[in-house]
Amino acid sequence: LGIDPAHMYQAVRTIGPAHCTLSSDCGEPLFPNTVEGMRLMNYYMTAFGCTAGEIETMMIKNPSFIVGLDRAVEKRAAAAE
Repeated sequence: LGIDPAHMYQAVRTIGPAHCTLSSDCGEPLFPNTVEGMRLMNYYMTAFGCTAGEIETMMIKNPSFIVGLDRAVEKRAAAAE
């Protein structure tokens, strides 16, 4: 049911965390809930050797960039100055 986490880790190492996001297909009845799925992704990638900074990049920074949240934060900060 899914991709071997070792293969995911090798893909991350091949292209680099700056070019990856971590996600899951959890949230449907055959899989754990979405929060547990993301906790497992964090655990697997950490266990294989990703650093806390790499995990933050793949789970927070890159997805925020994709949906435009990083620009919204920058605009709010600039407006507050």
